[in-house]
Amino acid sequence: MAALPLMFMQSCSPEQDDLFNDSAIERLEADAQSVLDLLCSSENGWEMLYFLNEEEDIPCYTLLVKFEKSGGDGVAQFASYSDITSNQYRISEKSPFTVKIDNSTVLSFDSYNSIFHVFSDPDYLGEKGPTDTDYPYDSGRGMMGDYEFNVVDHSSSDVVMLKGKKRGTYTVLRRLDADVDWQQYFTDLNATKNSMFTANPAPLRLVVGERYFHLYNGGGSIFEVVDGATDDGALTAAQDWKFVLFSDGLRFITGFDQDGVNAGQDFYYNADRTRLESSTGAYIDAGDPYWFFKTVNTADASTGNTVHNWVVEYDGMGATAKQLFDAVYASSFGQSYPNFQLIFAGLNGVGDILGLTGSNLVFSRYYNSLVKTADDNARTISYTLGETQSNMEAIYTVSNNTMRDVYSLFDGKTYRFETVQAFSMQRLRMVSVDDDELSFNVSYK
Repeated sequence: MAALPLMFMQSCSPEQDDLFNDSAIERLEADAQSVLDLLCSSENGWEMLYFLNEEEDIPCYTLLVKFEKSGGDGVAQFASYSDITSNQYRISEKSPFTVKIDNSTVLSFDSYNSIFHVFSDPDYLGEKGPTDTDYPYDSGRGMMGDYEFNVVDHSSSDVVMLKGKKRGTYTVLRRLDADVDWQQYFTDLNATKNSMFTANPAPLRLVVGERYFHLYNGGGSIFEVVDGATDDGALTAAQDWKFVLFSDGLRFITGFDQDGVNAGQDFYYNADRTRLESSTGAYIDAGDPYWFFKTVNTADASTGNTVHNWVVEYDGMGATAKQLFDAVYASSFGQSYPNFQLIFAGLNGVGDILGLTGSNLVFSRYYNSLVKTADDNARTISYTLGETQSNMEAIYTVSNNTMRDVYSLFDGKTYRFETVQAFSMQRLRMVSVDDDELSFNVSYK
């Protein structure tokens, strides 16, 4: 045992200690300089996929940032189009940043920036709600974001991985192409968010082999995730998963791992941007249109009401359907009611109906009941006409029975369902299994 202190003293002799420290410092200094050079090498800046922390109520953000050398220092400029900029595009002033040594290389935004320091300001309360005391964040807490990051990987010239010093969550910098206009970038990104989340009435679907999950309510960059096979729409068993959407795809805060199913962390658009795909083989898409149409448009057994309805659209009709509708428009009825529409709905005391709506037309007065048979295996719905409401007989007469012919599209016919728009079921397409031209779009109402 007495030899151990001697060995320790020998291994830490002044000469060897100086050599070791000099070498370590030189390596750290070289690493810090290479990070600084890399950050400033992107002439159009970087996408910043910013995960503030793991708190369930704090969203995540996609920012743009540009680094420049200024004398011996560096300056950074941020841009955002989100709630922190009052949902407008805004670009910040240039503010100092440093790349320094603290056991490892650290990127620090320790000088005030009007966009970036909102995230770490403990007094930031967020946008005010309906009342003067209705704010999303607490005073003294704010959004709890980091402004100093350990640089954990910069081996690629196009990607820099950062880890918040205080919160420990990972943030990614992705080199931005030189021809990308910053404002247009956010315009396009927000349009995608609106299509996927705000205007999309359905959850997205994450498919992993034979399993699938429904991803609800992504507008705040936090999905509520439920097992798709048992989804009843109640979200009582939903788990929260944070993510950011960026130009090429979607990234979860950590690898998606729920109920023992590992789907991966990064999902990128496929060639036609209809799916987001992971290297694990998992993918995210709009979901099953048959399931959503049936879920929304099945009349409640006790009241006959449906939660929402589907309106048949004239634009985009197949030739068979269009010919029948054109005959209605040419009739006396069509001349008097050129804005008429057919609507799948539910009616108290009746159940499923196909009604007429439009100027001076109320579907609860003009309808034909439907007998609907759903086939979960074939993913199809078959219709037969039931009772005709008395007012509809007058419509049939004034339209020279052309409206009766239109209604025949749903008598003894079976339809399959297709998505019309990527990542959205705001609009679906119904196609007869016997005639592809007997087809039309329906929009969610």
